[in-house]
Amino acid sequence: MSDYYGTATLGNWLCEEVFKADELPKEAIDLFEKWREAVESNIEDWMETDDGDGNNLSWRGWGRGFNAIPDEDEGEFDLAIEEGRAIKASYQSQ
Repeated sequence: MSDYYGTATLGNWLCEEVFKADELPKEAIDLFEKWREAVESNIEDWMETDDGDGNNLSWRGWGRGFNAIPDEDEGEFDLAIEEGRAIKASYQSQ
């Protein structure tokens, strides 16, 4: 994984970390709406910290965003990933 310093939005995080895609259909992103606030807040908090020398920290490769998903939601999150992959595939085949 490379470093990423970009916008901490749910859609961006899903593209970069979950689906490894340049873009996702809105319907796929909507599956994860339940976790939007937690994921974005988690990434924003991390990006507001620095390495001690004033340099921003990347949120890639550190599990940022993922650790905002409660353990009890893991099954639901995994299902949303499967559904999101199906939506993404259906858009790609059009």
